[in-house]
Amino acid sequence: RQAFQAVAAMSNQLDWHVFRAGPMFGLFVLGVCIYTLMQIAAFLLLGAPQDVHPLSVMLPRVGPLVCDALLLGLVVVQQSVMSAFWFKRWYIDSLFAPGWYRSVFCLFTCLFVLATLLHWEHSDIEFWTLPGSWDLAVVYVHGIAWTSIVLSMLVVEPYELVGLKQIFYEQHYLGDPCETYSHKLQQLYRHARLPIFAAPLVLLLAQPTMTADRLLLLAAFVAFRLLGTNVTASDVGYVNRELDVKRKDAVDAAPGAGHTRLVRQR
Repeated sequence: RQAFQAVAAMSNQLDWHVFRAGPMFGLFVLGVCIYTLMQIAAFLLLGAPQDVHPLSVMLPRVGPLVCDALLLGLVVVQQSVMSAFWFKRWYIDSLFAPGWYRSVFCLFTCLFVLATLLHWEHSDIEFWTLPGSWDLAVVYVHGIAWTSIVLSMLVVEPYELVGLKQIFYEQHYLGDPCETYSHKLQQLYRHARLPIFAAPLVLLLAQPTMTADRLLLLAAFVAFRLLGTNVTASDVGYVNRELDVKRKDAVDAAPGAGHTRLVRQR
């Protein structure tokens, strides 16, 4: 009986520490995600650090591409394993904080991406090089693309995207926040958690110098997005209807919208 009481006390103490650490962990993951996005932006615009690996020395032409392909493969494996149903079930059944799953997933994604950026190899094989007068235009294109990505994240609800909302709901015994969403939105999240494709594609294409390693990254991104998402016509229709509603709300909220409607009614 005393042993049972001791175990129960330790469990309650662990739950209390998890309760206190949950928001701090979620905010930490949010900071890591923001830092990772900044590193990706610098990598796409400025390039990777020029570190030389032994494989590149032995195979100067294809060595960097093999190294980069292995790094991209690790990221794909991490995404595939941690997104699998069996991994989610194992995490929820085995670990002490099931509400932390989304934050843990985002944290490991950021760590794998940062490791890929750190060890990325630059290839000397070039396909095109833009004139120096195009540098400012490339910066503008990158700025517009990143603005589109950030706005898309804000529309999708960033706190739920990085797991902060799940942690809050678990601490207050509110269940899974996704259960409060409509059936069509849940279906969209299952098929494409972050439906962004055009803006990253523009970022990968708008390169001052298109080298073989950048082309490999572009091909890997397109293949991963096409094979890793299963968006249906119903999902596209739902997104279009939601965009129409938001566009109508924005027009109605614009200054002078009420006067315009009154004139039309007359």
